[in-house]
Formats: sequence, structure tokens, C-alpha cells
Amino acid sequence: MHYGMTVGQIDALASSRQSGSTVVFLSPIHGTVVTKDVQEGQYVDEGMLLYQLADLSKVWAYLDVYEKDLRFIARGQTVVITTDAYPDGQFTGRVAFVDPALEPRTRTTRIRVELDNAGGKLRPQMFVQSKIRIPVPSSIVIPSSALLSTGKRDVVWIEVKPDLFEPRDVVTGIRDGSDVQILSGLHEGEIVAVQGGFMLDSESQLQQPGSAAKDTATKNGTSHD
Repeated sequence: MHYGMTVGQIDALASSRQSGSTVVFLSPIHGTVVTKDVQEGQYVDEGMLLYQLADLSKVWAYLDVYEKDLRFIARGQTVVITTDAYPDGQFTGRVAFVDPALEPRTRTTRIRVELDNAGGKLRPQMFVQSKIRIPVPSSIVIPSSALLSTGKRDVVWIEVKPDLFEPRDVVTGIRDGSDVQILSGLHEGEIVAVQGGFMLDSESQLQQPGSAAKDTATKNGTSHD
């Protein structure tokens, strides 16, 4: 393009030797007008922004990931996006960028997901929800209710004898709301108290340190593989 005009426009002007009262300037890219900062008859100066165009056939979704979950996030992972506008639909993309900085106020890091948007359903400024598919090796999983978090430790209560429990420190992995992955501290087949962990902990404080706490109401628990 020459001075914002196409070769065809230049050739037509050279052939006709006549100038019109208006000139059509074509956008150098295809896309959707997302910003219009000019009105008919308005005086414009060189370099002034008139329109902003965006190619919405591919879009970015920005997601905030909590600090504790960053170890599970990596470029290339598959992300499933849903929106309130299309509750029955899903949009699949991949993690393209993980911000190296952490937001100190929210303790989150922003990641960018690239998605195909050929149908034009995803629009700028939409709110979305996401699920990230994380490969998880075979491991022990327990209900979230069985885990007692003290802030510095994660503890479960193990049945060592009928109706007799003792605390055990564990290292946790992925949590999905209802279940918790146990990386170490438990062995397959061990029975854990699914409910009543706080009551067991309170009772143990009344006994000598290290002694097991007895609770007949919390026998119904088991580890899951």
C-alpha cells in the first residue's frame, strides 16, 4: 500500500487524472472493529488512532491460578473453557504462557490460554470458567473431610487397632474439592477416619503427647486407591 491506498487505487487515479472529494482507505488486516475513535467530519491528525481491529478467529483467555497450584501448570496443557453465555458448550485450548510474576494481593499468577473461535461465540471481556487437565500417576486418594490442616501440617487419623486412632503427617498433592491426593505418609489399605478429625485432635490434646485417641464414632473410614 502507498500512503494508505492500494495499488489499484493508485492506478485508477493515474488513469483518470481526477481526484474525488473523498478517499477510501482500506484496512491492511481483516478483523472485527473493537474500537472506533473517529466521527464523520472530524479533523484527524497524522498518527491519530481511528479504529482498532482484532482478528477474533483466535482469542486469548486469561486465567488466575492460585500460588499453591502453580506446580501443576505448564505450557501446552489442555484447558476446557465454559461460559455462562453457552452453559452447554465447551471450548478447548492450550496454555500458551505462564506469567513469571505473582500478584501479591490475590496470591495468584495469570496464565494465557489460546483458543480457536471460528464460530465467534467467545467475545472480548467475557467471564469464563476453566478446567485444566493434569496428568496424575496412580496414587492414594482420600476424602477431603479426612484431612486435618493445621496451617503448617496436614494430618490424617489412622486406625491402628479397633476404635483406636493415631495422627499421621501426610504430604498432599492435587485437591479437587471432594478428594485429596496423598503423595506420602499413607499406605494402601490403611484405614483413616473420614469424619471427626477435629474431635479426635481435641481429645488427644487432653492426653499425653503421642498417645492414641479413642473414638468409637469415627470408625467408618478407609483409604482409597
